[in-house]
Amino acid sequence: MYKVKSTESSIQNFIQKIIKSHYFINEEYQRSKVWKDKHKQKFIKDLLEGHFIGVIVLKRINNQKYEIIDGQQRYSTIKDFIKGELKITGSHPPFIYKDLKKEEIIDNSTGRKYSLKEYKKTLSEQKIYFIIINKANDIEIAQLFLSINEGVPLNSAEKLNAQRGWFRELVFKLTKNPLFDREKENNIGIQGYRFHYREICAQLLKLEYDSLNNNEKLSHSNFKIRETDLRKIYDEYKKNRSSDKDGKKLLKAKKRVEKILNLINNLNIETKNLINEVSFFRALYCVLSDLDRENIINKKDINELNQKIFNFLISLKLINSKDKEDFPKKLWPKGTHKLFFKNKRLTKEEESTRIKQLRKNI
Repeated sequence: MYKVKSTESSIQNFIQKIIKSHYFINEEYQRSKVWKDKHKQKFIKDLLEGHFIGVIVLKRINNQKYEIIDGQQRYSTIKDFIKGELKITGSHPPFIYKDLKKEEIIDNSTGRKYSLKEYKKTLSEQKIYFIIINKANDIEIAQLFLSINEGVPLNSAEKLNAQRGWFRELVFKLTKNPLFDREKENNIGIQGYRFHYREICAQLLKLEYDSLNNNEKLSHSNFKIRETDLRKIYDEYKKNRSSDKDGKKLLKAKKRVEKILNLINNLNIETKNLINEVSFFRALYCVLSDLDRENIINKKDINELNQKIFNFLISLKLINSKDKEDFPKKLWPKGTHKLFFKNKRLTKEEESTRIKQLRKNI
């Protein structure tokens, strides 16, 4: 069990340690930056005026290194101020951290001088308070982070990514597929929040695992998995269970996900750019996985397969199109045209029909 102690220092001392890189943020479970400039401005003004800025929770690595557990936004804002990336505005001319050394700034338009001595004094005298966690492992830290942020609206992907264990490691490996590399031009075009692809891969892994357990097709299952369901399997597979029956089944499911992701990655860039919604991606994944199990995919030429998938995705794009003549009617059985142009959200039955149509045409 980890140990906890409290301590304090001047804000100026905290700033000096930031400059010397004594602190860092673990991006594996921390949330992305969410404060806008106006929030950052207000925080630094409060800091310089001597207001209490809350407690920062740290994990001690050694005497020279601490991980920020809670206080990321405050730490990042102070760091931006130090680096000169954040200017403080108000009734005085804008200034940055290094201007505090001069103790005054001049309004070039009027020649008027503004003193910064009080701000400098505040940084030297004002206290900042810390809670320091000692001897905590990664799982304990991740759980502590979730407990602290229980009242903060973390998105589902951030909550899942804060979990630790074997299942998370398998999900992390799946997201290394080039298909999810945002730096490459030929990846899929899904736009989302931080860790979005990890959440998608967790859903796919659970789908394949459940499919193996229930001996049913993915396209016949409910692939809209809730976050609570995913958290259960994260908990169930915290420890490496590669040697037991269920663990081997999970590894088999991972291999299936890898195979289908590689198949989608081999599609051409025009087709992959059309995969810009999670619902499209999941529907496509489920159908390809089912067809692969029946050895239908292996008999298809990749160019032929690519064209059929491209036509399917174009059809989805045209659901809300006003120009219904753009719809590729010849590719689809009778009745499909009306289904795709209903001016309401597709029901579960209609979405199932959509998947069957893709399956039939591939």
